[in-house]
Amino acid sequence: MGSSLSFYMGSNAMTTFIAWLALVVSAASLAWQVVSWRSSGPRIRVQLTEITPKRDVPGAYMIVLANDGRQAATVPEVRVRSKNGYPLDAEWGVDIEWVHSDPLPVTVEPGGEARLYTAHAYMKESIFQAGQAGRQKVEHWHLIPEARVGTTWVSGTWKTTPWSRNGGIPSRPED
Repeated sequence: MGSSLSFYMGSNAMTTFIAWLALVVSAASLAWQVVSWRSSGPRIRVQLTEITPKRDVPGAYMIVLANDGRQAATVPEVRVRSKNGYPLDAEWGVDIEWVHSDPLPVTVEPGGEARLYTAHAYMKESIFQAGQAGRQKVEHWHLIPEARVGTTWVSGTWKTTPWSRNGGIPSRPED
């Protein structure tokens, strides 16, 4: 036992330390490569919210597509379905009299976002039909927005925002 202890405390101690340090650095490098590789493409986040500009103006629904990845992504199609799987029929990417929508297909640059709108009236009937199909009342937070990136559908969430509660519309830097 004394001879093995002298091995670690002898002239090979520096070599052993450097070897262990190299192992730790290479493991950290490999982990970073995996993280970097996984985030190298586009990473699209999808959120749906209801907005109302004023009390006397009909509202709209807005899908926000945000790209947290390192490559641009083209989204040719978006849709909304209820949590029971019923698809809601609405035309997205249309201008409403008080707000401009990005047209479909839309390219979302890295770090950028796109906003797609549909009129409240389009969604109201679809929400009613979804409730009838599932024999339950469909609330706004039961809606699941989805965006197609390539051949993959990315699901999102319902987002309650300050402008969906107090009647303002979100501002853009370019507006």
